[in-house]
Amino acid sequence: MAEDLAARFRPIHEAGTQAFNDGDLEGALGGLPETFEWHPYDADPEESVLRGPEEVQRYFGKYREVFADWHSEPLEYKQLGESTVLVHHVITGTSRGARVPVEIEVFEVWDLDDLQPRRVRQFTSRDEAMAAATG
Repeated sequence: MAEDLAARFRPIHEAGTQAFNDGDLEGALGGLPETFEWHPYDADPEESVLRGPEEVQRYFGKYREVFADWHSEPLEYKQLGESTVLVHHVITGTSRGARVPVEIEVFEVWDLDDLQPRRVRQFTSRDEAMAAATG
């Protein structure tokens, strides 16, 4: 097992997170491969898997329309397997219209091919994420 996968992935993920927090969705997500899959925790059954960087950017663009100050703060990076990293972060924002603050913990299971993201699956609980990663 590549013992330092989480440590090597962290600066890549943090750079993308910073671009995301700055509102630069192209910078955050544009470098994803066309074969990349994003499995959101709040997926509409009609759109349960987003494929490629353009679909993922459109998805998050919709959130940016509702939450101007959408912000992600990574809290933990943990290697779960030879090519899998768990990223735990908190997402915060305030809705534009009603000014309702939102805060949610998200646990992402990143499947990588030598640091190249292949798939991410989001969960709202650590137990769900761990079960998905090891199951």
